[in-house]
Amino acid sequence: MDRIERVGSDYPLIDRIFPDGSGGILISTFMSPFDVHVNRAPVSGKVIYTEHVDGRFQVARSRVLTENEKNLIVIKTDYGNVGVIQIAGFVARRIVQYVKEGEYVERGDRIGMIRFGSRVDLVLPENCEVLVKTGSRPMAGETVVARFNPGKKRVNVQ
Repeated sequence: MDRIERVGSDYPLIDRIFPDGSGGILISTFMSPFDVHVNRAPVSGKVIYTEHVDGRFQVARSRVLTENEKNLIVIKTDYGNVGVIQIAGFVARRIVQYVKEGEYVERGDRIGMIRFGSRVDLVLPENCEVLVKTGSRPMAGETVVARFNPGKKRVNVQ
């Protein structure tokens, strides 16, 4: 994990994830050209919105969300919306999305891929407890990165 922080209305695309104007928690993961670039659904829910934005191909490690090519997938859960932003990097020239609006995804399902060096930003609602730290290395479909905390029931986010 390269960056974990609270984000507000100034964060690009957040209004598509949280139309009510609320903020969220950003967990950003950089993937080098040597990592596996298949992206999996972090939660189970319905895909309610997708958007592809053309852009440049700068190194995805820097703050390039406003400039680089990206793809947003918003998943509606019982605990709030979750945004997955696939960001193309310097080497990556193609983002592939496997899911469509209206489809239901299970946590761990393949939802897309980014060819070579890239970044994935996970934007969670504020009712989450983050379980990873900056510098940790997640394993796709295995690492629990956060938990929703709706009362006593805890639901994992991978």
